[in-house]
Amino acid sequence: MAWKRYLTPEEHQRLGKALDAARATMPEAVNAFRLLLLTGCRLREIQRLKWEYVYPDERVIRLPDSKNGARTVQLGESAGDLLKNIPMIAGNPYVITGRKEGG
Repeated sequence: MAWKRYLTPEEHQRLGKALDAARATMPEAVNAFRLLLLTGCRLREIQRLKWEYVYPDERVIRLPDSKNGARTVQLGESAGDLLKNIPMIAGNPYVITGRKEGG
């Protein structure tokens, strides 16, 4: 049986502060990490997440091809707000963008 350890309130607060501090230099990584925490999605699902899969009015992400096939991810208020604040880049379909053009 796997042992699970959850963050204490103090650790959670320190993590939030560290992410806030990192936002200035690595906003894409911070957005990806927060989406991982808030959605329960797998890393690859967040890395390959396209805007066309995001339905903000319905507060869902519809992943066409996850590890076990298509699935719908319900978004809580925090995840929905985060997605609304991630800028869309013209010509780039991805929510989490890379440093390379089109990535």
